[in-house]
Amino acid sequence: GRHGDDLGIHPVTDALVAYNAGPRRIRTFLRDTGEIPERYQGYPKRVQSEYQRLRRNYGLEPAPVMMAGAMTLDGTRVE
Repeated sequence: GRHGDDLGIHPVTDALVAYNAGPRRIRTFLRDTGEIPERYQGYPKRVQSEYQRLRRNYGLEPAPVMMAGAMTLDGTRVE
């Protein structure tokens, strides 16, 4: 999708970071510094936390947060 460009992090996190900061800005940070500034990392965490809270409140199965092999915001890979 428009904001779901593959930034190489995780599909959901990619989309949330790009939505929050703009995909061009994030690609520029990744190209120039190799990392996403901390100020853009909070939004995806808040959205995913709220999503998990809503799933718990409605008695749904916990949603997987990260897929194996996905890269987290700090650049590590999920086992």
